[in-house]
Amino acid sequence: MTAVLLYFLPKLRTFVAVAPGGLLLASVCLVSPVVRSQEVLFQDRFDDYALNAVPATAAAGGPWSTVAEGSNEGAMRIIEDNDNVFGYGTGNRFLRIEDGVGFNLNAQQAIESEVVTLSFDFVDRRTMMPSSGAERLTIQLFAGDGAVSNTRRAHIFSLQNGSEIRVGAGSYPDETRLRFDMIMNNSAAEITYETLDGTKTLGSGLADVWIDGELAAQDYSFARAPDIGPGPIRSFSFQTFSTDRFSLDLNNFTIFSGAHVMETIEAPSGEGRGTLIELSHVEDSLPNDAALLPRAARSEDLALLAAGPPGLASEYSFPITVR
Repeated sequence: MTAVLLYFLPKLRTFVAVAPGGLLLASVCLVSPVVRSQEVLFQDRFDDYALNAVPATAAAGGPWSTVAEGSNEGAMRIIEDNDNVFGYGTGNRFLRIEDGVGFNLNAQQAIESEVVTLSFDFVDRRTMMPSSGAERLTIQLFAGDGAVSNTRRAHIFSLQNGSEIRVGAGSYPDETRLRFDMIMNNSAAEITYETLDGTKTLGSGLADVWIDGELAAQDYSFARAPDIGPGPIRSFSFQTFSTDRFSLDLNNFTIFSGAHVMETIEAPSGEGRGTLIELSHVEDSLPNDAALLPRAARSEDLALLAAGPPGLASEYSFPITVR
């Protein structure tokens, strides 16, 4: 058996196989087996902001139309992931909203697609902030002319009380790093899309929610405007209504055109070691004449090292053997 180093580039979600001496053998993009549509319509990774800043509006060179902290001033800020909670390294930056009441991030006329996937890495950190509202996060998608209005609302994706996908559509754990993929079909026809384990159908006007690649809520509609018909989703908001409150950590907020389901990237644990991800859904194997990565390899087979080679010092490296 020949020793091979497998480097993981978190932001690209890609594995790179390197032979002894630094020879690049192959790269493998970590995506679902067949993802037919991956056009990014909107994205904020939060990496480019100064520490303790807030996300930027379009007027300030950012992607958002509105950035409002709500009634609890200072609740929203960019911080550095010193504990590597999201698994992208300690230099990664993300958005923390702590005891946010009535905050609002929205983007108007920012996207245009009848089928969209709202994806983000997320931790529900709970809140002890007293308010007359609920402990509830609300994400709205708007169709028609894209006006941010109840009459243009195609769907609400809402999380509450550290456990529930409203309205009883599914559940999730709090205080846990999760990846959400919420797929909304606002076309006139039923669609079929690829998942990590096969295919899934989704009717017109309905939504599915995937958490870490597992189906958590399916075929549901919530708070859809009575007169809204099929057509492109054009605008969205990420907010708490009025006196509602919520605490969260948010990373890699992305909206894709079409259906896009991806596995989680687990955060390392311990002192520079831990599991990262299962490799059973790697789209392609490494070439036979270089290094064959077993498709059924498990995360416990890969020992996480503290640093990579020159040029990849901020990434993770895994010693593997060729079979």
